[in-house]
Amino acid sequence: MSYLRSYTDYLGAQRCCNNNSTGSQGAQGAQGAGGPIGPKGVQGSTGVQGHTGVQGHTGSQGNTGARGAQGLRGITGDTGAQGATGPFNTAVQLATNEPMGHVDRTASTIAFDSITRIFTITPVSGSYEVWVQGQLFTISTPQSVTITNTSGLYYIFFSIVSGNATLGVQTTFFIWDQQAPTAYIYYNTAATSEYMMFDERHGITMDWATHEYLHRTRGAAIANGFGITYPTLELPNPTNSDLEFSLVQGTFFDEDLQVDITDGPPGIWTTSLSPVLLPVLYLNGTSWRKTTATTYPLLNSGIGILPYYNTITGSSGTLTTCPNNDFINMWIAATNMAYTPIIAIMGQNFYTSIGKAREAQWVDLNLTGLPIVELRPLYQLSYRCSNSYTTNDYRSSLFYVTDIRSFSSITGAASANVGPQGATGATGATGATGATGATGPPGTTEGSWILSPGINTVSFTLNFNKTYVAWVRGNIPNGICIWNATVSISNPNVPVIGSQYAWYYTAGNNLVLTSIPSQIIGTPGSIITTSPVVINSNIFTFDITNNSDSSCTVNYGYLEL
Repeated sequence: MSYLRSYTDYLGAQRCCNNNSTGSQGAQGAQGAGGPIGPKGVQGSTGVQGHTGVQGHTGSQGNTGARGAQGLRGITGDTGAQGATGPFNTAVQLATNEPMGHVDRTASTIAFDSITRIFTITPVSGSYEVWVQGQLFTISTPQSVTITNTSGLYYIFFSIVSGNATLGVQTTFFIWDQQAPTAYIYYNTAATSEYMMFDERHGITMDWATHEYLHRTRGAAIANGFGITYPTLELPNPTNSDLEFSLVQGTFFDEDLQVDITDGPPGIWTTSLSPVLLPVLYLNGTSWRKTTATTYPLLNSGIGILPYYNTITGSSGTLTTCPNNDFINMWIAATNMAYTPIIAIMGQNFYTSIGKAREAQWVDLNLTGLPIVELRPLYQLSYRCSNSYTTNDYRSSLFYVTDIRSFSSITGAASANVGPQGATGATGATGATGATGATGPPGTTEGSWILSPGINTVSFTLNFNKTYVAWVRGNIPNGICIWNATVSISNPNVPVIGSQYAWYYTAGNNLVLTSIPSQIIGTPGSIITTSPVVINSNIFTFDITNNSDSSCTVNYGYLEL
């Protein structure tokens, strides 16, 4: 709003005022322009809140936000108890008593204490499973059984007793449809440390009837392996190591049970194979003995003594020392015996030549009562036994090795129980006697000596109360020696009647006869009565000097007239 419109108005006003009189009030002027806004006053107190209005409709849901990180997993609770095993095909099981056997042989271990006579089977880790008559049992603790203090074979098995799988032992063979074979033990009260334990933890795939059939009719069979390495044959001065041999690992089957014989420290089917560590088995009286295992497949009474062979008369065996310069056989076999699966069975005769030793056969052995049910013959080792072999403990030299491995079955004498013998049938009529055949010529015995360089004393032995033609022949480069004789032998302390001739090749001089048998006397066409002192008149001894640079062979032989 303007308060002074114009200067004229101003002067008019002055005049009015100066007149000291009040004129009539003029008309109200127009409102002047608004002044500036003053400062905001203090806000008053809030009034009472009005009533809440009606809630509006819920809006649409927004998008889900991103998922947060997963929280930590809580602690797992304890596993609940295992429920009972469900039923199997009960009808088949009841009808067949199958399965029967150990699910996994390696899930358990077996052991025998020969002092306490306790056999134990123990889980390797946690438990093992065994089927008996179609029922499955899980066994988590060691099971033991004690054999009696009586010599013989003991068969160990699982059977069902009061609803449980129970370890048992008996001296008769397994009852195939009631028992799960586990092991068998041969125990000799006269030599308890020589026990023999055999693993029989067969699997469950093969039924018990087939097992029994194969066990009693086929036995074990080689699958592969068991190749042999042996030293040079016919060594003139063999050392102890020249009597050892080595085998490669091999496998044979005991029905469904695969027997892998491996190289290593003694275990169930583990032994040293290079060289082979093995015991010697032989019949002593009516009991089979097993020596402490060594790397030599021979047995003698002491260092420097000729080795034994096993003389068997009827069903009784004894140890007999091999005669000097004769031959014996040792028979090597693979078995399912624990800790010593490779064995040597002692030969049961001696032989006057290597040819006769080689003619001997495995089937000729008398294995009556041998407590090994499953075995496979591997090799025939033929040794010459002579006191001239002074560089080894057994006075022996390996002369020949015969491979007798085969895939035909071999069943031990203890493979089955034999039922009672039936009554003898009536004797048939005697057939007509055939014509007597012509008498065959007498057999010739031949042998040989290995002569080392230098002087050699050698001999052969003939039987008393016999007449012979005998000879010696040596033929090497620049060396020939020959001797022959016809002799009749009576008693050991009287001379031998006959004639002898000897010659050697002096131009070469590599073989020189320096002495021949001194007990032969006689004058053609004459009766003599001289009686020179004679001891062991049946032993014919020669001194032969080998002047060559290496060992050589001289042959000898004789023919009984």
